[in-house]
Amino acid sequence: MAAFLKNVCLGLEDLQYVFMISSHELFITLLKDEEQKLLIDQMRKRCPRVNLCIKPVTSFYDIPASASVNIGQLEHQLILSVDPWRIRQILIELHGMTSERQFWTVSNKWEVPSVYSGVILGIKDSLTRDLVYILMAKGLHCSTVKDFSHAKQLFAACLELVTEFSPKLRQVMLNEMLLLDIHTHEAGTGQSGERPPSDLISRVRGYLEMRLPDIPLRQVIAEECVAFLLNWRENEYLTLQVPAFLLQSNPYVKEPLVLTIILSLFVKLHNVREDIVNDITAEHISIWPSSIPNLQSVDFEAVAITVKELVRYALAINPGNHSWLLIQADSYFAANQYSAALHYYLQAGAVCSDFFNKTVPPDVYTDQVIKRMIKCCSLLNCHTQVAILCQFLREIDYKTAFKSLQEQNSHDAMDSYYDYIWDVTILEYLTYLHHKRGETDKRQIAIKAIGQTELNASNPEEVLQLAAQRRKKKFLQAMAKLYF
Repeated sequence: MAAFLKNVCLGLEDLQYVFMISSHELFITLLKDEEQKLLIDQMRKRCPRVNLCIKPVTSFYDIPASASVNIGQLEHQLILSVDPWRIRQILIELHGMTSERQFWTVSNKWEVPSVYSGVILGIKDSLTRDLVYILMAKGLHCSTVKDFSHAKQLFAACLELVTEFSPKLRQVMLNEMLLLDIHTHEAGTGQSGERPPSDLISRVRGYLEMRLPDIPLRQVIAEECVAFLLNWRENEYLTLQVPAFLLQSNPYVKEPLVLTIILSLFVKLHNVREDIVNDITAEHISIWPSSIPNLQSVDFEAVAITVKELVRYALAINPGNHSWLLIQADSYFAANQYSAALHYYLQAGAVCSDFFNKTVPPDVYTDQVIKRMIKCCSLLNCHTQVAILCQFLREIDYKTAFKSLQEQNSHDAMDSYYDYIWDVTILEYLTYLHHKRGETDKRQIAIKAIGQTELNASNPEEVLQLAAQRRKKKFLQAMAKLYF
């Protein structure tokens, strides 16, 4: 029976019957997968028009359905299959049974990035639209679960299909196949340290330099390309010494991830001295070794200068990157340049809070950052600023606040800052100090501030929080005007 079926298929001249029989249950039941593929390949060689990317014609919708197979069974097979040829056959039969369904919606697990879906769902022919969407969705899923062989087959079939009618989708598939090849290498021979083939490196560089208008791009592909080149030490390409013509055509060199990684390396070198007081905080610093064998060989002064200059360069590209601003602030703090350090600490807070009109995120103004701002103010003899900043800590540092308020040589405006204090304990200590010194006017200002605070204390907790946030905002804005 199987041999007879093969002879029938090879003898067919009408494409409609070729598609109908190759999608029929008998064909699938009697022939093994390998026999199905071999027979389809023979039919393709015999008739070049029988290929995956042939555009569906109206007559496809008139293909009679197999009586023994219903739509639900075919949809179930469609969900389970990762064979692009079988997926095509199932869709042809489904579209022959009904023209009212969108079969790309059969499974809610089929996901295509939104940047692509608009283009795919814009395909007018419903069979082609279903096939492209499902092949891509299944390929992306296989890649995610590291089933790279099936992912490659599905992507190759999708590429062959879209090449016929859409240069835009053809480039999309080439980009996705590049990402798949990167993942395949990293999960395979790359784990043993084997360098990627030169053509893969060339394709990665080509992607980063690509300038094709109207091509939907996924940011993750660019990021993976940069990480790939970093992993395989393509440093000459990625460092700041890239030739000007490449720099102009490549937006990802000095791209934030690249600059952040390079910065993290020099920050790590800076921190290996184990001088915790002057450590610089940076993203991705944990990727580097915790120690180096020959500490004496490191020129720490040169490292510090490099960090400062590299951050200055990075901020010239993107002055609103708060993590770079914090690195610059930390580097000035380590160099005992406290006014400059305060400038950058305040700027880091300003850029991510709409100039302090919103709350500064706690991962920006950490306790460590606040403590360094306190030390800067202290060493600049701005002792009232110190006391106010002590309120910003998760647990108010009363010891430091009281000590700073005792200082007689404060260089800040002192009592003009009392409106920014919301902690009653600090205000009460201020009234005690002014009474002890006989400073009646200043004591009255402090008492007035206490009265306002106690008035707020009768309100619900959220109102108190809002009052504190208002004072924080005004204080930080006043500081910014002073140090910017």
